[in-house]
Amino acid sequence: MKKLIFSTSSYFHDFSLAFLRISSALLMLTHGWPKIANFSTYLTKFSDPIGLGPALSLQMAIFAEFFCAIFLAAGFLTRIF
Repeated sequence: MKKLIFSTSSYFHDFSLAFLRISSALLMLTHGWPKIANFSTYLTKFSDPIGLGPALSLQMAIFAEFFCAIFLAAGFLTRIF
């Protein structure tokens, strides 16, 4: 048991990194999906922190929280996303 938990093998290392990558992507997806499903209601109350307008700010937030999370879970360009 101790060898399984405190293992330094590459298999355990790869599995733990994949688990962290996929779990963090799933957590990001839970924040992005409601924004897509209720786009019109979020558009009326979404703030404009950058000064580009609420529509563009909401679209960038959706891209970052939903689509980048899908790419992150798939392992595609993980360092960028």
